[in-house]
Amino acid sequence: MQAAPAVRRTRPAQPTLPTLQAAARPEKGGPTMTEEWMPAAGWEGLYEVSDQGRVRSVERRVHYTRMGFDETRRVPARIKKPTPHPLTGHLYVHLYRNNVRSAVKVHHLVLVTFVGPCPLGMEGCHANDVADDNRLENLRWDTHIENCKDRSRNRAPATHCGRNHEFTQENTMRLKGGKRRCRKCHNETQRAGKRRAREAA
Repeated sequence: MQAAPAVRRTRPAQPTLPTLQAAARPEKGGPTMTEEWMPAAGWEGLYEVSDQGRVRSVERRVHYTRMGFDETRRVPARIKKPTPHPLTGHLYVHLYRNNVRSAVKVHHLVLVTFVGPCPLGMEGCHANDVADDNRLENLRWDTHIENCKDRSRNRAPATHCGRNHEFTQENTMRLKGGKRRCRKCHNETQRAGKRRAREAA
């Protein structure tokens, strides 16, 4: 009886390092995770907003009058480029309706769309206090007091006082409530007060 030919087993090819790196690399300019889009509340049919804090226009045709003639043009879908507020850093997008431009806060648009209208007496809060991080998981409606608490929790301890004196162990006064005070500034204030008292006498 003739023996059956031996079957040669081969190990499946393993992906190379460049292949793994390419698979793990996110698309350039795009989000790094699944992104959910919804019609922007109050701007349905015109704009959409995602749970990652991005806003895009909806492809549509716009009717307008030019030199007495009715014309139509196509508005393509595109991601809106936000503008940071010069003081707060909050991101705004300019949205158009009937040729009227409106500046809208991105984090408000995300919250109104995915959570609902702002309750009375509340405001949009960033959990990590990063003004341009408008991911839904980082946002919530809450009171102004809680918003201030976020800032306190996320603020890194200052290394210098307002007059640029370093908070060393010798130069730090501990006050009630855990607050700190610059000892050098305190001493200078005390001396200035005594000097004014002598001059007034």
